[in-house]
Amino acid sequence: MKNPFVVTGVVDDPSFCNRQHEQTELARHIENSQNILLYSHRRYGKTSLILKVLRNLRHVDPLYVDLYGTTSVEGFIKALIKGASILEPKSSRFINLIRETISGLSISFGFDPISQTPNIGASFERQPAAVDIEAVFQLIRKVTREKKIVIAFDEFQEVAGYGSDTFEKDLRKSIQHHDNVSYIFAGSQRHILTLMFNDTKRAFYQMAIHMPLDRISTVDYVDWVKDLYGQAGKTIDEMAIRDVVARCENHPKYVQEFFYTLWSARKIGTEAINAVENTIIEKRSVEFMNVWDSLSLNQKKALKLVAATGGAQLFSAANLDRFKLKTASQVVAAMKVLEQRELVSKNGEYRIFDPVFRKWVKRFV
Repeated sequence: MKNPFVVTGVVDDPSFCNRQHEQTELARHIENSQNILLYSHRRYGKTSLILKVLRNLRHVDPLYVDLYGTTSVEGFIKALIKGASILEPKSSRFINLIRETISGLSISFGFDPISQTPNIGASFERQPAAVDIEAVFQLIRKVTREKKIVIAFDEFQEVAGYGSDTFEKDLRKSIQHHDNVSYIFAGSQRHILTLMFNDTKRAFYQMAIHMPLDRISTVDYVDWVKDLYGQAGKTIDEMAIRDVVARCENHPKYVQEFFYTLWSARKIGTEAINAVENTIIEKRSVEFMNVWDSLSLNQKKALKLVAATGGAQLFSAANLDRFKLKTASQVVAAMKVLEQRELVSKNGEYRIFDPVFRKWVKRFV
């Protein structure tokens, strides 16, 4: 049996760990044509969950749209049309539908020799803003022949950075009138998504059911790891699994990486686990140094403060003096930026969200 744990890319069975509750909830909302705001921290398995649920739908046509890296309305429209093209196997029909539905847009088809899949190119004969977004959604309805559909926008927070004063309003105006369509707005930058969907002045205010993606429980990890080892005729001590999960603070990406590396080990004890932990920290050091160098002096002090205290008594005189912070207001200002950059999170107390980054800060700076 090959190594069942995954370090990069989208995760599917048998490497996909549980999330049965989230799968059921997300599928139920989709089947009822509800809109969902699905958000999580980075590398929490959000995309893997979405694609797994979409693959298992029986009476709903799925359309997945990856908005990561898009910087404009033009990029959004191209990504949406590319997603729609996957639902129509006949390229000639798809081109004809575009000509019937959308004016000012030219389409070309090609073939990606690396992925061995067809790809689509879209070019605008006039300004992208002049292309009616509702016409693009009409195209999708024609492609799906008016069937019940779900459109999943991954990394939806990118829309907030397009620099358009009207696009969010135009998008909502179009979406809110669609029947038999469920929309998933997914993303990993919580502060941006919170503003988009919770601010009364924003177009997407109360537009979707909120569905935060939390950590996977230790019990689920234990059952999953033991099952994978058992399928390969191998055994692993439950305390070793719990030790790894605790060190990773239940972070899905790091749990996968830990066990991927441990898979070939003959004996899994504290020594082997320590070695893997050190390797993972060392591999991320360059990335972490780049992040560290981008911070102001007070932000660096604030991160060291959180790492050392675990978020407890941040504003005590002793802790402020220990890390050379003059006032509590300096900590508050630094924390605001660190939260915006998704480096710390607050749930009662502040904490460095990435457990490996926290270990790196404590160890090297």
